[in-house]
Amino acid sequence: MTRRAVLRGVAIAVALLAASTCKEATSSKPIAGWLDVRLVSPNIDDLGVSITIGGAQIDSVRTTFPFFAQVVVNNSQRKVVVGGNIGTGTVAQIYVPDTRHASLYSGALLEIAVRGTFAQRATTGYAVVVAAP
Repeated sequence: MTRRAVLRGVAIAVALLAASTCKEATSSKPIAGWLDVRLVSPNIDDLGVSITIGGAQIDSVRTTFPFFAQVVVNNSQRKVVVGGNIGTGTVAQIYVPDTRHASLYSGALLEIAVRGTFAQRATTGYAVVVAAP
């Protein structure tokens, strides 16, 4: 095989790969699935959190923590209470019609309780982030 033939083959392979990648990236078909609702906490003794999650349509909410309640405000907003041995990390997940639009969703911390005393703690230094797992 000549050098020109090898280069032509490589060029064709790269073009085919680029074309298939572009086709997937520009697909308009929604990709339904779960997004993580993550708590960023400056403390290690959080017992429970009350948060609001909103943005675009939310189908459902789930968590692995032992205590959980939610109020459906409307089809794009939930108020959620999660209790247990909470810390920095995923506290819940939301099921959405298109995970490619995770940036449309946001969360806000309403209240936080201290483990052991159940006292309400200031929300300074906390954050709620919604992102793909």
